[in-house]
Amino acid sequence: MDAGKYYAPFIAFASENGIVKGLGAGKFAPNQDVTREEMAQMIANFMKYAGFSVAEADTRHTFRDDQIISAWALPAIQQLHRYGIINGKPDNQFDAKGKVTRAEVAKVISNLIELSVQ
Repeated sequence: MDAGKYYAPFIAFASENGIVKGLGAGKFAPNQDVTREEMAQMIANFMKYAGFSVAEADTRHTFRDDQIISAWALPAIQQLHRYGIINGKPDNQFDAKGKVTRAEVAKVISNLIELSVQ
């Protein structure tokens, strides 16, 4: 990552605080698309960093495509789904490897904020 880029201090902060992780070997790939499972992990990491406390539901949801969700992302996805922060797509698919849209990110952030102020 180029330390002179406008986003460098933000990535450094998020990385140092366990909110984001790079691709390994010191690489971050700031211009690479983000998958739905990566977004879920970042949101869960942010919640932990910020000390967000939300009421947890007692249920565990199974998506039809759970088998393609990366093992490192499944706990975050399940957690966020239980909290009502993130949902699947039609036909009970999560689409973990799909690119996240700006609209999806806006909805997730809105849900997170709404739950955090309740």
